[in-house]
Amino acid sequence: MENLVSKRRWDLLGFYLALVAMAFFVSIRRRISYGVRRFLFLAMVYVLAVVDLAFFGIAEDGRLYLFAFSVLVTIFFGWKSGIAAIVISLSLILISEPT
Repeated sequence: MENLVSKRRWDLLGFYLALVAMAFFVSIRRRISYGVRRFLFLAMVYVLAVVDLAFFGIAEDGRLYLFAFSVLVTIFFGWKSGIAAIVISLSLILISEPT
């Protein structure tokens, strides 16, 4: 598998760099409350999964990101929210699966 630079995928490279910059900003900014940090972190993981599934399909790491999303939601919010995250993740996988 080639990297994004050799494939000239500047859009994805910019997206990943923006995601890393956002994670860095959220990490060092102490005025952001824990609830907002928690939400932003989970949103970053979910958006990363959606973009990975959209560009690379089911065979790449999108499934792993959705699994991590479900586990992290369960840790941060409890088992009821974790079940909702699993349902959301499975529905996204079913939607992205080619027929």
